[in-house]
Formats: sequence, structure tokens, C-alpha cells
Amino acid sequence: CNISSVPGTAYLKDATADDIELLTLNDYTFVLNKAKTVAYTADVVAASPHACFIVINVVAYNNTYKVVLGGTTFSHTTPQDITAGDADATTIVAALQTAIDANASYTAVAVGPGIYVTSSGAFTVSVSGGSQEDAIYAFQDQISNVGKLPIQCYNGYKVKIVNSANVAEDDIYVKFTTSNSATFGPGVWEESNAPGIKYKLDPATMPHQLVRKADGSFEYDPVTWEERDVGDELTNPDPSFVGGTIRNMFFFRNRFGFLTGDTVVMSKAGSFFDFFVGSAQVAAADDPIDVSASSTTPVFLNYVKTVSAGLVLFSDNEQFLLSTDSDVLSPETAKINTLAGYEADTKIEAVNLGTSLGFISKTPLWSRMFELFRISLTDPPDMFNTSGVVPELIPSTVDNIAGSAAMSIVSIGQSGTSTLYQYRALNEPQ
Repeated sequence: CNISSVPGTAYLKDATADDIELLTLNDYTFVLNKAKTVAYTADVVAASPHACFIVINVVAYNNTYKVVLGGTTFSHTTPQDITAGDADATTIVAALQTAIDANASYTAVAVGPGIYVTSSGAFTVSVSGGSQEDAIYAFQDQISNVGKLPIQCYNGYKVKIVNSANVAEDDIYVKFTTSNSATFGPGVWEESNAPGIKYKLDPATMPHQLVRKADGSFEYDPVTWEERDVGDELTNPDPSFVGGTIRNMFFFRNRFGFLTGDTVVMSKAGSFFDFFVGSAQVAAADDPIDVSASSTTPVFLNYVKTVSAGLVLFSDNEQFLLSTDSDVLSPETAKINTLAGYEADTKIEAVNLGTSLGFISKTPLWSRMFELFRISLTDPPDMFNTSGVVPELIPSTVDNIAGSAAMSIVSIGQSGTSTLYQYRALNEPQ
């Protein structure tokens, strides 16, 4: 196709050949720009309105129910006994709602045994009265526990449930959804995200996809990534690649994975484009995995290779194994252990040779090829210097390696040249 100009926001603008990586899964080829910094869009979760909800929880005769909004007091006293009139939640709500709504600073709507109050600006609320504690209570944007949430409320009302006052990790956000999308009425409280936080990964900074259509044509588009629908930046933190670059991408155990710095980030199981947890309350086995490799020296993970024991991670000077002792790979069971300590070229990815992994290590003048055998969860792997018999044959300028497990052959070369260095193994039965 004829491209007259490249937009400044294009994902691959100014990318070099070394910056671009491709990964194919069936009819989808994912395109990575290793130089692109991942970011959120400017969108933030809408701020909560200036509102409160007042609940009449226990009704009693000869009691005064008082509401104080921004220093203004509204009250209603119930009849002395049944002979003097009715004392029920509907009557109390109606009286308080009428009094509050008559004040120009507030708008009040009766919702079952409660009152939804809004104002154009921030205000405080306090309540008192009734025959016992919590006979009347009110909340604005947070509440102490989930048991106090009313079964009727305003559609879209969002509340933070504090739970433990001294522990922020157990806080959750819930939003009220009415039946049949009515403005007010009965419904359910559903887990939601915190107001004011960024929640959308910017597709223009994330890997794109090249899709083969049924007619044989191709489409190149951004990917629609899932959003942070629940929690906040503490209970549902940013994926580690946000604010940095993605070095490599892969598929493993039905997850889409990225390498960034010293960290492996994998999507939810079976949901390749979702890197956020599904609930801030409960840790699920299919939640995304975000785990780092540690060492005595700085770790920069460059690429991965899959083996039966797990996922082999290659850094500049070490190799690591991401694995699990469980049948299920989850955030709770995933672990990264040091596997070996060999230098590996950062740009030439390792190749799978059937029963071993081959990779290139360079000196200022020459290149060496190593193989890792018998990679397991319990024992150190075996290493073989495949090019040891010709240590000064392969120059340090090579930039490609290809292997065929079926033919037991490895080819090494440099783009733009006609020289090819090949090694063929002889596999004999023991």
C-alpha cells in the first residue's frame, strides 16, 4: 500500500528493525515496538457527586429523627403512641425529605426507607435519634461495612467500603445498579473502581495486531485492552509494564505474557487482553501474574523459551526458570528461580533444539554457542559449549540463529552476508 505520511502517534513511528518483534497465534500476528513506552489514556473514573444517603433503620414512637446537613438541621418527631398516629419509615422519610427539599441548597428524593440528597457543592452530614444506635444512619462516599448498604438506592451510587480502618488493602468500591436500569429503586451492589483513577491502557502504546481475514486480506489495528473495572491503585495495581517498555512477548499456559525490566507480566488465564484482577476482594487462580526475577546483579529480561519444566527467561548474564509446584499456574503459585549463569546475547533469541535450548554468547571478537540440557524443577541443567571445538570461527557480528529439531541442525549468520555457520548434531540411542 502507498503510505504518504506516518502520523506522529503511530505505534511503529521511528521504530528500527531491532525494535520490532512479531508473535503469531493462528490468524493473529501481534506486533511489538520495544522502544514504545506504555501509558494510560487521559481518561479517569468519574468523581463521585456531592451526595449522601440517609437510612431509617429502626422506627420507634416518641422519638426525634434529626439530620444535619452543612450546619442546617432537619428533624421529625414521631407520634407519642399509636393513638396519635403512625410511626413508620415511610412517614419519617416523607417528612424529612419534604423539609430538606424545601431548602434551596439541597435536593432530596425518597427511596424506600431512605433519602438520597444531593447538592451543588461539598457538604457534611450527621444524623441522630431513634430508640437505639444506628436507628438512623447516613453515608456519603464511604461506609464502615457492607452490611449497612441499603437494598434500595440511586442507580450508579458509588461507595467505598472501608472494612478495617487501619488496613487499606481490604478496602473495596461498590456501585449500586437498579433493576431494569431505573433511576431509583431496588437493585444490587456490584464491585467497581475508585473515582479519580486512570483505568484505560492506551492502545496506541500497546502491541498491535495484524489479523488475517476470511478473504485472505489483512487488517492492522490496535488491540482493545480490558480496563481496570474494580479496585484502586493499591488493591488492583498497575501492570509493571506501565511507564516502561515491553521487551518481549509470548504465550504460556493460556496466558499472553510480556517481559519488562526484571519482571514477567502475564494476562488473566484465557483472557489475553486483560491485565487487571477481576475482584479486589478475592484472589482468583486465573488472575494476572506479575512476578520479578531477583539476583545479586541487575536483571534485564530479554526473551523466553518454553520447556516442559516451565518458562526459561534469558537475561544478559543469567537464566531463570518460571515454574509452579502446583497443577495450576496462578499468582499464588508462580515462582522464578535462578537456572544458570551464562552470558547471553540480548538481541539474538535462543532457539529450541528439541531436547535443549541453544543461545549465543559474544566476546568482542567471537561468538560462542551454548546449549542447556535437562532443565528441571529440582536439579541444575547440563551445559555444553557447542562451538568450543572452533572458538574462533564465528565472528561477533552474527545477528541471526535458526534451529531445526527434526534435522538436528543449527544455522548462524549475519544479515546481508553470504556466509552461514552450521552445526549438525548426531543423536545416537544410548
